[in-house]
Amino acid sequence: MAGRAARRTSQRVRSAAALAPRHPTATRDEARVLASGLFDARWYLAQAAFLGDDVDELAALRHYLAKGRRAGRTPHRWFLPEWIDPRGWATAEEDPLVTYVRRSSVRRTSAPHPCFDPAAHVARHPGAARHPMGPLGDLLDRGPETPVDVAGPAGTVVTTRGAVEALLDEHLARWAGQEALRTAPRKTERFTEPSGARTLTAEEAARLAATSVSVVVPVWEREDLVEVALTSALAQEGLDLEVVVVDDGSRDGSVAAARAVAARDPRVVVVERPHEGVSAARNAGLAVARGEYVAFLDSDNTWRPGFLARMVAELRRSGRDVGYGVVAMDTGERTVYRALDAGRSHLEVINHVDLNVLVARADAVRAVGGFDTDLKRAVDYDLVWKLATAGPLEFVPVVGVDYHADDSDVRRITVTHGDSWGEVVKKRRLLDWDAVAAAPRTPGLTSLVVVTRDSPRALMTALSGLCAGEGAPGEVVVVDDGSRLSASLATACAELAVPALRVLRRPVQEFFALGADTGFAATHGDVVVLADDDVTVLPGDVGRLAAVLRERGAAAVQPVLVTRHGLVQHAGAVLETSTALPVPFLAGHHPDDVGEEPFEVPAPAASLLALDAARHAAVGGFDTRFRNGLHDTDLGLRLRAAGGTVLVDPRVHAVHVGRSLAREDPQAHHNFRHFVARYGGSRPDPAPTYADRGLEVVGWQPPPVGEQGAPRRPATPLVRRLRPVRTHVEGHEVPRLHWAIKIAAPFRGAQRWGDEHFAESLAQGLRRLGQHVVVDTRDTRVRPSAHLDDVVLQLRGLMPLPPQPGAVNLAWVISHPEDVRREEVVGYDGVFAASETWAEQATRAWGLPVHPLLQCTDPARFHPDAAVADTGYKVLFVGNSRNIRRRVVGWAVDADVRTDVVGQGWDGVVPSSWVRGEYLPNEGLAAAYRGAGVVLNDHWDDMLRDGFVSNRLFDAVASGARVLTDPVPGLEELFQGCAVAVRDAEHLRTLVDLPRDQVFPQSDERAVIADQVRVHHSFEARARTLLTHVLGLRGEEPLEEPPTG
Repeated sequence: MAGRAARRTSQRVRSAAALAPRHPTATRDEARVLASGLFDARWYLAQAAFLGDDVDELAALRHYLAKGRRAGRTPHRWFLPEWIDPRGWATAEEDPLVTYVRRSSVRRTSAPHPCFDPAAHVARHPGAARHPMGPLGDLLDRGPETPVDVAGPAGTVVTTRGAVEALLDEHLARWAGQEALRTAPRKTERFTEPSGARTLTAEEAARLAATSVSVVVPVWEREDLVEVALTSALAQEGLDLEVVVVDDGSRDGSVAAARAVAARDPRVVVVERPHEGVSAARNAGLAVARGEYVAFLDSDNTWRPGFLARMVAELRRSGRDVGYGVVAMDTGERTVYRALDAGRSHLEVINHVDLNVLVARADAVRAVGGFDTDLKRAVDYDLVWKLATAGPLEFVPVVGVDYHADDSDVRRITVTHGDSWGEVVKKRRLLDWDAVAAAPRTPGLTSLVVVTRDSPRALMTALSGLCAGEGAPGEVVVVDDGSRLSASLATACAELAVPALRVLRRPVQEFFALGADTGFAATHGDVVVLADDDVTVLPGDVGRLAAVLRERGAAAVQPVLVTRHGLVQHAGAVLETSTALPVPFLAGHHPDDVGEEPFEVPAPAASLLALDAARHAAVGGFDTRFRNGLHDTDLGLRLRAAGGTVLVDPRVHAVHVGRSLAREDPQAHHNFRHFVARYGGSRPDPAPTYADRGLEVVGWQPPPVGEQGAPRRPATPLVRRLRPVRTHVEGHEVPRLHWAIKIAAPFRGAQRWGDEHFAESLAQGLRRLGQHVVVDTRDTRVRPSAHLDDVVLQLRGLMPLPPQPGAVNLAWVISHPEDVRREEVVGYDGVFAASETWAEQATRAWGLPVHPLLQCTDPARFHPDAAVADTGYKVLFVGNSRNIRRRVVGWAVDADVRTDVVGQGWDGVVPSSWVRGEYLPNEGLAAAYRGAGVVLNDHWDDMLRDGFVSNRLFDAVASGARVLTDPVPGLEELFQGCAVAVRDAEHLRTLVDLPRDQVFPQSDERAVIADQVRVHHSFEARARTLLTHVLGLRGEEPLEEPPTG
């Protein structure tokens, strides 16, 4: 029978043209797919109900090929594109299904589904190898009782085609229901109020006019908006109105503005109270409200006329206690409307009710406890959820409020508090944690909870170790955290691979903390092991962790997490003493460095974590305010505070890949604020943890900081540093220190930045003094090996850099002095400036020493022998315009002094014939300076004002050049006539026209001056000064100054 079916399929595939009468417009590939039987239009339309019921199979296929595949939809129960092509399923030009149908080699060997093994099917049915659609085609030609093999942790699990399809149908139905809730149109760009609203009778209007309504308006720091909001509330007609303004401890003129309105209208009541948050303010207003109904208006929004009367009338008509209307939300670019008629089932997925359009019987709000003052955000979501639980909500299709969405307003709680408060509300409403904590647990039963999202292959790999070996979990809960459909269907197949496993799918992503506690609430073991879906262990490792936890009576036990390169990723966490963030213990070390016996740490990593279920439940589980970070550290610290211990078992190694975020997580700074607020004053000292491993922490590398001020990752401990090497310099023994010179230039194109050449020349000077030096560009300013740095020297230009803990920090301000502030440099061990004037002023203003350290030159590169004088350009300027008319070049243009210009951005600024190129290699500068008749130089305004003598002056004079420059203090003392100040264009013209020897010293005298500059103002001289300063800080003997002759 199977043979006849195969022949029929073969005929269909070979003769795609047979479909022409049915689908005359089908392409060859489309015809092949339809003939293959691997596109099930009914199955697909169940995933894409929005296409309608009248779509034929070709239209459905085209939708799948164009959009559905990339959205994670599947063409058939037995074909999951992302399973057969994990990397290119969404991005490959050719759809994996088309490739499968076209290529027989793919059909023979590739598994398009986690519940189908082609080799196993052929072994059971040898004739399947000859089926034109390969082993899968043979399976589909057989009945529902056909055996299929599913790879499981304990070996192959044999089930049937029918069982697989029943499981997939069940999960598709669940997904479809959840998807309908998720994608319900909570926002729309068009909304029209229904016409023909019923007119109230005179009796109804009179009864409405006697209905008392209290409007509660919480205010904090809104003096500029509160009057407008109150005016819109007072404009509501046809009701017995009361407006209760609750000022939440404003420090501006909000109270005065509210009282001014109250003085004009006796319906306004003003309540003042200390700042305790919006929930407490609303509850205070609710407490004094006299109305039968209550409504809430935020002080930065306005109601439309007639809104309250319409709402109360509809509530009276329906007999319901709570109703809500439509919000018109102005985003600044467009107006969208929140207008969804839905109830609690939709609320459990995503909120769709705005508090500003909610009207309810006051007693109904009081009966559910009002607003939860523990919540900093999502307070309206919480209240509406409670009200929807108590009774149905009435949707009134009337636009009630104009909401102005301003994400830049720091007074908004939507700006100051993170989205994770929504998960806090969900946990409280979806999980009865008191019941979870009181539920009996089965002694000796180990339960496993894995949270996964869009990673079915990684999940299956993880389960192969987590669920195998001695002591394997007897109960497994996989929480599918809102995966796309194809990943969700593949994840569902884990129920067949592991008999003790069940999948709980969430309709939207709720992140690890809530996902883990959702899974935890569904378990029964006295030990619950939590795991990421990208962790790999050996069989029996979960059992070992559970055994250690039970034997030691610990609250939590984790393995040593290692990277895919074999280095320690996380052996528990310690807390760095200044940032308060957790630091992965021994990260970057070899796993054998961790030890042999379990040891205690302050906090764990939840990537793989065995928990004492009773203790976890007793402390309330995870705090879901922490999203994508710090949730596990917070849990560990609370477990310790409750008397538990957190252990690391170094005998168990788990490979953890980990996923990096493509961009900065906007929740990170909220996590950081929560964590510091909770633990900032009482953090465990990390020293004993390191001391137990024979290590000492000698410093910390600071983390990079995000745009909103939160560290993007933990600080890096500097441990097991080697003792400094001693070296001899000029007869003195000095330490060979590791210097890091930090510059603002990016790594790409750094050679075109002047500070890169400056830094490299300074580095050479330090190296000649026996020091080890690296130069960090903007891209490597904070690097993994920074713990090797003994001295950090910031060449302060465009970008500031905070001091690096554990190192001697020096700042040398060489440009942009107007950007430097005292608070930036106060933590430095030495501050230098390339201006005597500015250094003196900063010392007086800041009350800390700022040492003058002028710019300098490289005598090996800049010297009079680089070229013959007066053999090059007559007048030369080297530098970029930065799209402005630079001073000395502008004077040259005004005075018609023909100048050869090398640099970028000069088109349209100077005559095109003057531009000689965009870049002059640093190696050729000395020759160009020495050979020129005159070199022009100028300074940026702030540099000139603050006396920062440019590096170009030192280079040019050291080359024996003549320089005309704008006037900067100290010119004559430094360069003894080789650099002459120019006042304006006319003065420039005069100096250029005079004989050179009347303006500048003669050639031999310039050579002597050049040698003096090269000795006293060399990079080595500056390096000597910096090193001497550092040696003094270290209590070492300073270096002697070199001879001046």
